[in-house]
Amino acid sequence: MRGRLRLPLALVLAAILGILVLATSATVFLVEWQLDRHLTLELSNRRVVNVIEQLERGIRNDLAPTTRLVDDLAAIISDRDLDLNDEGKIKGWLLTTLAGRPHLNTVSLTRPDLVNFRVSRTEEGQIIYVRTDISDNAPAKQRLAAMRARSETYWGELIYVPELHQPIINARRAVFKDGRLLAYVAVAVTAGQLSDLVSQVASSSDETPFVLYGDNRVLAHANLRAMFPHLTPANPLPALDAVGDPVLAHLTEGRPVSNYALAGRQGIDVEEVPIRGGAIVMTRVLQGFGDTPWTIGAWVPDAVVDRQMEPLKQGAVIGGAAVLVSVLLALLLGRLMAWPIKAATAGATAIATLETQDVKPLKPSPVRELDEQARAFNALLSTIRAFETYVPKSLVHALINMGGQIASRERDLTIMFTDVAGFTRMAERLPAARVASLLNRHFAMLDQHIEDEGGTIDKFMGDGLLAFWGAPERLKHRARRACRAALAIEATLQQENDRRRQEGVPPLRLRIGLHCGPTVVGNIGAPSRLNYTVVGDTVNVAQRLEALGKDLPGRREATIVVSEAIVNDAGSGFVFERLGSVTVRGRAKPVTAFSLLGRAPIEAAAPAASPAATETVSPPRGSD
Repeated sequence: MRGRLRLPLALVLAAILGILVLATSATVFLVEWQLDRHLTLELSNRRVVNVIEQLERGIRNDLAPTTRLVDDLAAIISDRDLDLNDEGKIKGWLLTTLAGRPHLNTVSLTRPDLVNFRVSRTEEGQIIYVRTDISDNAPAKQRLAAMRARSETYWGELIYVPELHQPIINARRAVFKDGRLLAYVAVAVTAGQLSDLVSQVASSSDETPFVLYGDNRVLAHANLRAMFPHLTPANPLPALDAVGDPVLAHLTEGRPVSNYALAGRQGIDVEEVPIRGGAIVMTRVLQGFGDTPWTIGAWVPDAVVDRQMEPLKQGAVIGGAAVLVSVLLALLLGRLMAWPIKAATAGATAIATLETQDVKPLKPSPVRELDEQARAFNALLSTIRAFETYVPKSLVHALINMGGQIASRERDLTIMFTDVAGFTRMAERLPAARVASLLNRHFAMLDQHIEDEGGTIDKFMGDGLLAFWGAPERLKHRARRACRAALAIEATLQQENDRRRQEGVPPLRLRIGLHCGPTVVGNIGAPSRLNYTVVGDTVNVAQRLEALGKDLPGRREATIVVSEAIVNDAGSGFVFERLGSVTVRGRAKPVTAFSLLGRAPIEAAAPAASPAATETVSPPRGSD
């Protein structure tokens, strides 16, 4: 063995400590830097999302009164409060309507004889009145025909108005009385007014917001007013590359960015545009303003994110210096610790085999921790020497070789099964990533409420889970805890479903089954693969109770079916509805099933009556 390389313990220990310190410190700084970068991106993400939502709110708040005004004007005409044969009254009515509404640009009335009366507000704030015979205007006649075909107020297509030198968007409708056409009314807002709103948003942030009309035309932008002299009826809006915005000019070259989860959850697409310096663009489609879709968005330069990352770079430099100093100190400390550790290692090896006769006590050390280690080691040595006098070595060796095992045993547990109703059909219509995200969020919610009530999750099974109360730690009020967890799950599911309905996403329906009784719990499986799990009749009954929810009316977000044992153990703090006795497949004795409806009122929670004495209804069909 002379040729074998043997390194001194002092050198090895110093090198190991140095490497560990280096690796640990570097890893910590790298993870912290990545986390800070992620948080910085999320903050930038939230800022842009806020800008987009502010822009959307501003647009909707400005345009919503427009549709209401069209309905009001139509009602006035329908009630014959306006003489349509008196041009003077029509003019006065239109001027009064527009003068009191500075957020509008144009109010128009067209009689069935195709005479149009219109008042508009110029860029200088002057109100002009125009009377036009449009009987020879084919596009206008087509718009009127479309209005006659619809009975409600709607937003029409973009129209370029030469007198205003810019396009307008308008809400319009045809007015009928007893099936007879009386008039056409329209109220318009200019692209310049929308651009003013965009400018107000852009002036208070680092982001540049915009609104697109269709895929390649700019409807609102801080630079749009400068383009008005170049617009024509044939070209009413500038193209992406004509508004003087370098990011919009290269918008079609954008590449999706994957680390903007918040924006994605808000229905916002995030892309990186490859211009000099880089830019991040976020867009969202805005519905409800005509057949041509609008897209609202905002972009932020990469330099904004880089500027926020400067403190991280400075921290990395300081951290690197600290790592270097730590490594040097670790090398010195390793040499200091080498000899006491070598002696302690040799002594511990002997103690592990109870061969303590040749083990010598450790000497005191000038280093406090090493001195404490020496005194603790010496005390352990004295204890082992005294202990081995009374305990045979062979028995100690046998106990050591057995290792720690948790034997299976029977306990009284409360079991919960859950399952998402109709999830298989839903999953068939969703991408795999969307299904995984939905399940992860759903299971996180279940896990939170089960853990809050002291429960243990055994396993996840597809879109369901198995949980229990009473192991490994013994718990009191297990059934009550399970009922509280089930009701908390239902309440949270209600909130999530309300949000899903607002987003136009189908809600989730959940079935929950609860039962309690003797259950086998412990390490079960092959020697090479053990699971701490529960098995037995109680588990099977809980699963069958959960399945009964398929046949109950779906009037609630979660159908909670429990056994009579749960009702008796939970006490009088809950409201149960008796479903009747049902036969569980594989079990000779029927089970009396109840539906858990909620918490009992405080005054009803007193033990005045047994909870099992509630109203009885017919058991559901197919209760296997």
